[in-house]
Amino acid sequence: MLVFDPETGLLFGGDAANLSCEVSIDHGTPVVIADTTAVEVRTGYYRFSLSRAETNGDNVRFYGASSTSGVVVIVPGHDPQTVVLSAASTVSGSTSGGSVPFGLDQSVSYENAAVVQDGANAGDILIELIIGDDYLATNGRSFDWTVAQPPGTTAAASACTLTFRLASGCSAFSISIAGTVTDEGLGTAKLSFDITDTQSATIPVGEYFFFVTMTGDAGQVITKVFTEQLVLWRGK
Repeated sequence: MLVFDPETGLLFGGDAANLSCEVSIDHGTPVVIADTTAVEVRTGYYRFSLSRAETNGDNVRFYGASSTSGVVVIVPGHDPQTVVLSAASTVSGSTSGGSVPFGLDQSVSYENAAVVQDGANAGDILIELIIGDDYLATNGRSFDWTVAQPPGTTAAASACTLTFRLASGCSAFSISIAGTVTDEGLGTAKLSFDITDTQSATIPVGEYFFFVTMTGDAGQVITKVFTEQLVLWRGK
């Protein structure tokens, strides 16, 4: 799990003794996990050990808390829908990965191994993102989605926007990035986004929802990518 100070935006270290973790299995009442001693992996990042019984369910959610006043605790984007362990396995930390999308656009395809998504994860961003970094096509780090071109619109007259919205904490911060729409043929379009270091430097540490929208020829707003997965923006 991740602990940070929302006033400074910095990761919060030395909090292992004050952390606890609960698990809810298949929408049940959250209960404290057996391991009550967190381990600080690096400044602000902590892990607990989980037993098979604590991950045995179709929907598994983890909740972190700290007795330290003023800090925010986040369990980074684990997949509540899919937890797979072998018979003798245990796992440390929260389960991570993509999540089941809301079904808005199932045609998202693999574009960029360094940053973005593959078909199996239906649009999820699969890595932690670094505040103050460039994410540019020039370096193979742009955010790219291939989607179905909405009926009644053309790629040439369409626009697109990638928005990150802070999922928790005291701030209602969000940032929207304008992208480009390219006709890929066969009724598909590629939505591409560059994020500059100047833009990413304005993003506070935390977990974010993200979504991608297209604006059609007549100004229609159509959400093309929106998943349950959260993306972590972290400091260097």
